[in-house]
Amino acid sequence: MKNNQDSKKCALLWDESFLWGLMSYRALAREGLGFELVSSADVRAGALGGKAALFVPGGWASNKLKALGDEGAEAIRRFVLEGGAYIGLCGGAGLATASGLGLLGIDRKPLAERVPSLAGRVRLSVDEPSLFDGVKEPEFYLWWPSQFLLADDSIKVLASMDAATDDAFSSDIPVRGMDKSAWAALEESYGINLDPLRMKGDPVVVEGAYGKGAVIASLVHLDTPESNNGARVLRNLWQRFSLERTRPLPGSSGEPAGALFESMRGIFEFGIDNFLWINRGSMIQWRRGVRGLEYFTLYQLARELAVCLGPEELRPLEEMAREFEASAGELLRLEAGAIRRGERITFNEVSKEATGPNMKKLRERLFGGGKSHGGEFKLLLDRMDGLLYECLKDSMKEEPARDARETGFVQIYTGQGKGKTTASVGLALRAKSRGLRVLYAQFMKNAEGGETALLRAQGIEVRRFKEVLSPLFNPDEDIDTISRHAVRALRELEDMMGGYDLVVADEFVTMADRGLISEEAALEFMAARPEGVELVLTGRGASQALRDAADLVSEVQKVKHYVDRDVSARKGIEY
Repeated sequence: MKNNQDSKKCALLWDESFLWGLMSYRALAREGLGFELVSSADVRAGALGGKAALFVPGGWASNKLKALGDEGAEAIRRFVLEGGAYIGLCGGAGLATASGLGLLGIDRKPLAERVPSLAGRVRLSVDEPSLFDGVKEPEFYLWWPSQFLLADDSIKVLASMDAATDDAFSSDIPVRGMDKSAWAALEESYGINLDPLRMKGDPVVVEGAYGKGAVIASLVHLDTPESNNGARVLRNLWQRFSLERTRPLPGSSGEPAGALFESMRGIFEFGIDNFLWINRGSMIQWRRGVRGLEYFTLYQLARELAVCLGPEELRPLEEMAREFEASAGELLRLEAGAIRRGERITFNEVSKEATGPNMKKLRERLFGGGKSHGGEFKLLLDRMDGLLYECLKDSMKEEPARDARETGFVQIYTGQGKGKTTASVGLALRAKSRGLRVLYAQFMKNAEGGETALLRAQGIEVRRFKEVLSPLFNPDEDIDTISRHAVRALRELEDMMGGYDLVVADEFVTMADRGLISEEAALEFMAARPEGVELVLTGRGASQALRDAADLVSEVQKVKHYVDRDVSARKGIEY
């Protein structure tokens, strides 16, 4: 299988990912990170040919390996061996290990040595700053990860565990307010490791080589919806491997309805009402011994299907869903009663008092005998997942209709007066508030201004080209060197534009005015703007040619300015 590195396309492996696959799909679509959905059958049929990267979401690594089969597993090994990039999150990272595909010299810690049930936001120690460029506070999300054992000295640690934040949970215990002695007592009671400090210093994001290819394995879920840091690192990965950027795909719209959705919602709301689980943003936290994640997975997939497909297409699943709802409701009532009575239940065992005549049988029938997916749950899940895969693939083929007003224009803010950058920041925030994908690029500003922190906090990508210095404030710097940096930066920005609705290039006009880039290069950059992208250029001294090429030109005139009274730049006002 020939890997065509010129294509820069990424495949997302769907099988045995379920909730995690949907999470990754949404994250990449939302960020305009180009990808194509592929199944294990597609991989066996040669779907990785012509791709530059393979992205593997979370999920049970052993089930992914089984779905791929020997032929699919070998296709992935060959793809990476010949130069493809492999990016795996959590279970996708586990698939790359020695017990999976063998792409990395990594094992996973035995269960007895892990902290198996840590979930929520954690703080990392970053060992490779380039991957985390733009991340100010390295906090990310872990969702019940395994832990790595590095068996190969060539494996590079990109980030390691520092500490769990106060809003994380270990099993069903909040981290907030806990100390070592409290954890020790609970570990004895629960029979598992719970203290997050046991993970301190453990590798969490690693990189290795397999043949000509690179393998990135991350236990943190970079695809968690509320993680702006995760989205930033995903964008950095797409940039590092020069992967295709696209216009962001719209999220699902419309109110979910239908019997399938109502059945799954009924189960989910029963768990909320009976304190079996709580909402945690895009995830839930459940009581020990309850299959919370499984029910939440069905609910999320049903919700997506209900707005993706019509009632007729979902009708074959309705009877199966109603039967599952009835049995699950009975099991959850038994489990809720046992928890209220203080009886011991876990995934694998229940106390004699808690069993009753039905609990154990119901558990085995619905979920099988192990922790992995099984039973009637897996039958229903696979049916729903297959429909969702086809639905999402079809939706990616549809080109959304564009209003003539949304075709994108070129705006220039120029002139000697104060307010050009301020205006562009305001426009960026307005665009983000309306759901547009925004890139804010900044040239010729040595220090990071307060506006960039604000933009990042709102989920706007900021790219500061710090090497493009201002000749005015750096008179000792070689102008030719600065100019070479400017040309390279312009090329990089041009490659990035296609994934956004609005691109702001702050001080772009000043670069042209100062001769760091030629007028011809500036005009070529403006002409290269992809269709549908609004381009905003700021800076003093816009030439007549640039003005003529723009659709809107606003000139900010200086009438009077306190700088003429030797007032220095003020924090929060000028920077």
